[in-house]
Amino acid sequence: DGVVDRSEQCDDGNRFPGDGCTPYCFFEIPGEFYMPIPPGQQFDPRSPYFAGQPGAVVPASIAPQIGQDGVSVPGTQPETGPVAIAVIAAGAAGGLAWVRRRRNS
Repeated sequence: DGVVDRSEQCDDGNRFPGDGCTPYCFFEIPGEFYMPIPPGQQFDPRSPYFAGQPGAVVPASIAPQIGQDGVSVPGTQPETGPVAIAVIAAGAAGGLAWVRRRRNS
């Protein structure tokens, strides 16, 4: 309906996925996607090319990259490697210390 209710993270007024807001009104997880633009046409969400998709959302970070052939944008990846292992180990050590302390009390 275009209005963000309490149970919604977003509401773009349509039921189409791939525009930043899922059909169930939750933010979409960033990932790689491709948005084709017909040759000679500039991006305009009101154009006939986007007919039937009112309220389509295009992140500002990709707007300059949109050209005649479209755009391919890589998504973000979660933190991996030694830093992630250190965080997991610290959390596990803290949890173990808390359990041992409760058991000794």
